[in-house]
Amino acid sequence: MSTDFYAEKLQAFLNRKAIPTSLQNKLDAQAAEVGALMSAINRHAPKEREGLAWDHIERHLDEKAASRSWPTVNELTEACKQAAAQIRSDISGMAIDTHAINAERIRNGQPVGDEWIYGRLALELIERRLTTETRLDHYRSGLFFAMREVWGEEEARRKEAEFKAKHEAAKQMNAYRGEIPKINFKRMAKE
Repeated sequence: MSTDFYAEKLQAFLNRKAIPTSLQNKLDAQAAEVGALMSAINRHAPKEREGLAWDHIERHLDEKAASRSWPTVNELTEACKQAAAQIRSDISGMAIDTHAINAERIRNGQPVGDEWIYGRLALELIERRLTTETRLDHYRSGLFFAMREVWGEEEARRKEAEFKAKHEAAKQMNAYRGEIPKINFKRMAKE
């Protein structure tokens, strides 16, 4: 998809620009130049999020253009590298909300780790109103039956007691959490 997408976008971009005077009336030279430009795109343009990447490439070319003619291979390479860096920056800046992801999995009846059923993370899901105790109880029952099938009744009960103790300890820590003052270090650094 990337090559076809970029080829269409490059062609539309070049149609808006003047053919360089050194290439006028030289169809073979024009085709070779377009091939060189596409080669630069294939080597340096991002392979993901092509639409956004092309927007960055085109904006960079337009802003840096010294004339209204086709860009050089060097100019296009620089624009592609800038776009790739911007896309990487955009992607790395995205926050992944694991709580929301696991709450969605719970709503959809998909498997989640035991830390989302018992303990601090389970309490955080409830506190953020991403799930309910009733939904978690359903998962807890399923976990118990799965453990019983694999390890037997006695081991499943022992492990369930561990999970319940972990959950109660997290509840106790949660109760104390309200008593600990929150400190805004950013504000303190400015003062």
